[in-house]
Amino acid sequence: MDKEKFKLLCTQYFFHTINDAELEELRTVLNSGDPAFLKIYFQIKNGIENLPVSVDLIEPPLDVKKSILKELKKGKQKKEYSSPNKYSVEVNKIKFKLITIAAVIFFIAFTAVTIYSAGLIRDIHNLESQSDLMNQNLKKKNAILSVLQSKQIDIINLIGQDINPSGYGKIIWSPSNNGAILQVGNLPPTMGKSKYNLWVDKNNVDVSEGSFTVRRPDYENFFKLDSLSFNSFTGNNSFFLTLEPNGKVNKPSGPIYLFGDANN
Repeated sequence: MDKEKFKLLCTQYFFHTINDAELEELRTVLNSGDPAFLKIYFQIKNGIENLPVSVDLIEPPLDVKKSILKELKKGKQKKEYSSPNKYSVEVNKIKFKLITIAAVIFFIAFTAVTIYSAGLIRDIHNLESQSDLMNQNLKKKNAILSVLQSKQIDIINLIGQDINPSGYGKIIWSPSNNGAILQVGNLPPTMGKSKYNLWVDKNNVDVSEGSFTVRRPDYENFFKLDSLSFNSFTGNNSFFLTLEPNGKVNKPSGPIYLFGDANN
């Protein structure tokens, strides 16, 4: 069987327009295991499987199909066949063009959907991150307001030290709800892993009261102190703020930026 007739039989098979006799011919060639014919079969199969479902399948007119088969049978020989007639060539050209156009449309549509989906997922992640940040800021502001709106508050002033004389701060504590906040100003922004750490000196023992970063000094100036207790405000306790290069630590090691006494 010549390759042109084999292509026509494959196309008819995948478009469900093949009759029993033609199907038997196709099976005979495929069972022979000829690599050239198998390659043609899978090329046509892959091309048609990539057609989008929106493309209508086109079957050649009945009179054209009969003319093609008549010419093929007329020129059939034992071991060789005549060249394909003009009708089979035209039909194959049309089907090949349809497959090519459909493949291009599918590729463009798939690429567009992929790009759009990636952008949509990225936007959703950004919105989720912004929402989480807003919720955190809201909780922080509510905690600060809870302290500031208390009937009675105690304030400890923190003074800038030699390394940063213009710096200042306040520890604002509410005895009624045992809540405290730290307000700072004119502090250099933290870089890399570095963090500011607030300490209270209780009888010559340094206790950490929390650490924080300052990426935007003009915006980040209030911090909630969760571990500060009443005992920190009694006795001869003093407070100081250090900048720790390696982040949160168990004991102060960095330079002191702010200092204040509980009794002043």
